[in-house]
Amino acid sequence: MDDSEARYLIDQFNKYASWIMKGPELVIPILALIVASMALVISVMNPLGLFSRYPPPWNSVALAVFASPILALWLLWSRIFNKIIDEYGQNRRRLIALMDHYSKYRSLPDSLTFGTIVKWKPEELEKALADSQPHRSQAS
Repeated sequence: MDDSEARYLIDQFNKYASWIMKGPELVIPILALIVASMALVISVMNPLGLFSRYPPPWNSVALAVFASPILALWLLWSRIFNKIIDEYGQNRRRLIALMDHYSKYRSLPDSLTFGTIVKWKPEELEKALADSQPHRSQAS
């Protein structure tokens, strides 16, 4: 693949990665959502007198029952948050591998397509790029 095609492919993947996954930009909104969810559940539980209504051994059971949604919501959001950060890191590794190969050889392998870049894991892409390196002259 020639220089202009390689630059175009890298540019398209960079756009895809920036449109699909906004990793660090979502950290604050997701943390705010977790805190707001916890505050909402606690603010609903307190006026209803859920803790003062029960004698001491049962108020911990009430807390556990009514705090379960908080825990479930927190686990859901932390799972989503981890997936976003993981995908962001993988796209970053793919882009670095593409740019490193392009800067060394001013080209990319002809077999490389946008679909393969997106589907392959970063390790697979790095291996494919390493296997396709042009042989250097023996005069080095």
